[in-house]
Amino acid sequence: FVLKTFKAISGTLDVTNTLSVSAAGNDNLFSAQGGIGFCADGGNGGNGFGGDATFNLDGTATITATDLIVDTTGYGGSGGDGRQSFSGTFDGGPGGNGGTGTGGNAVFNNNNGTLAFATLTVTAEGQGGQGGSNLGTSTGDARDAGGDGGDAFGGTASLNLNQPDASAPDYTVSANAIGGIGGSGTQGGDGGDATGGTAEVIVTDVDVVLDQTSITANGTGGIAGGPDAIAANGGSGGSGTGGTARVEVSGAGGSISIGGTTFVLSSDGTGSDGADGYYQFGGGIDGGDGGDGGDGTGGTSEIIARTGA
Repeated sequence: FVLKTFKAISGTLDVTNTLSVSAAGNDNLFSAQGGIGFCADGGNGGNGFGGDATFNLDGTATITATDLIVDTTGYGGSGGDGRQSFSGTFDGGPGGNGGTGTGGNAVFNNNNGTLAFATLTVTAEGQGGQGGSNLGTSTGDARDAGGDGGDAFGGTASLNLNQPDASAPDYTVSANAIGGIGGSGTQGGDGGDATGGTAEVIVTDVDVVLDQTSITANGTGGIAGGPDAIAANGGSGGSGTGGTARVEVSGAGGSISIGGTTFVLSSDGTGSDGADGYYQFGGGIDGGDGGDGGDGTGGTSEIIARTGA
């Protein structure tokens, strides 16, 4: 059951399994892919931009579901491969680059009413598309470079708790970004860079219990593409930059209790390893250069109490 905006004011809704409010850009399977180039270049993957998805619980509404999801993930499409002719007479061109994935704005507002669920996930992630490869007639027979993985940018994922809640459901709030994987070829494609967005839980003038809770805005660089020819070079790993992960409580009646065994507040930035260059056991053939590792830069993780909390 998928919607873009959900506004509950009165009445009752029972959902057997998952209630999803979604405004994703592309999907994570076979979407916005670049075309294969037979004896030609592979096409670039399309970009994916998440939109705006909002869940509002207000008034006297009663909602029951096992899992609730608000999702605005942006998925970059994969680059197409460049392929040789079946006879091997004509070479393919370089693989296409992966598309950029950018998360949108995902918001859950718990204002009034009754809500019963086991898990709530608010996601505004960005995932870069995988670079295409240059493919020969056999392994190790590439004739051109692999495409670069697409960059990724997290969006904004917000969980706003404005009424008391002692039921302690599992919360996941994520604005992570993951760079795309580089393609293989005579030069491995570079992994895509990734920058986390903003993931936040805002508590206003009420008492809530956070049980199993994860609030993350991590940036993880894409994996470098490897060599697929004699003396081929490895690609460089993507860089990762953390965003902002925040818990904020305000108002004289505002308080948060940590009741579970897992509470994660993370804005890590992690660069990916560079790929090894081509090598042959026993020597006799010059090896390829290894790729550079990506940079990792942490973001901001903060817990804020203000205005009398």
